[in-house]
Amino acid sequence: MTETAAGALRLIVVGAHAFDAEAMAGGLAARAAAEGGAVLLVHLTRGERGDPAKPPEQYAVQLEREMQQAAGILGARFHWPGYSAGELPKEDVVAGLGRLLREFVPHVVVTHWQGSWHPRHVAAHRLTLEAVQHVARAGDGGPDQAPVVYFGENCEDLAGFVPMHYVDISGVFAQW
Repeated sequence: MTETAAGALRLIVVGAHAFDAEAMAGGLAARAAAEGGAVLLVHLTRGERGDPAKPPEQYAVQLEREMQQAAGILGARFHWPGYSAGELPKEDVVAGLGRLLREFVPHVVVTHWQGSWHPRHVAAHRLTLEAVQHVARAGDGGPDQAPVVYFGENCEDLAGFVPMHYVDISGVFAQW
């Protein structure tokens, strides 16, 4: 468990691939960290098949380095559970996210909106919700400890997306 300033936000952002978490909630992550909060960026896969000019093995090394660098810039930690692009086994992912939720005890979880054209984004949405619900049903931390779940804006997840909550990130915009 990571220590935070009294009353500071504990935030987990779950993205399907490297850079998704930073795109959806990087500004929020930077602000929470600057205010003494604890932030964990979770990349379910690296997305190593995403560069047509590089072999996946080479791009994977680059992405792992970039995940670490981006987290450092934002004042966050990052976690990649080891899944390859296209591989998200439901039971394993839900169990792993559940462990992270119980260990990190976030106040807020941000993940993908369900209205995406990208199958892994939809999977990340569903698996994250299932993990949060499972932890809440199990009574881990009590009902008052269940995190609030928000869906981050992402240019690939806009079908039916209606923003309802805005966060002022002007103080950390350059950092983001």
